[in-house]
Amino acid sequence: MAKRTFREESMAGIVPALLICITILELAAGALSAVGCVLVIVLKDSTIAFYGAILSAAAITALFFGQRIAKDYAGAAVLVPYFLLTLVAIYLLAQG
Repeated sequence: MAKRTFREESMAGIVPALLICITILELAAGALSAVGCVLVIVLKDSTIAFYGAILSAAAITALFFGQRIAKDYAGAAVLVPYFLLTLVAIYLLAQG
């Protein structure tokens, strides 16, 4: 069995807490985005959708951090289009 590095030892204890945090962050981003989408269609108010996009960008940034810590660069590269799409959504929703 391979010897664990200091970084692996230090992060091993907080992985379950980080998983819970990222799950809550993603669920909140999805809920805000869904409610915001309805409000944009019904009331023409983009405020909640904007906050959903901001939370989505924060969730993807947290996922980038996790991929970096895990040294999974290919996994991080998969997230780039989603992050760019989130930035476009933030820009468009900030205009309205």
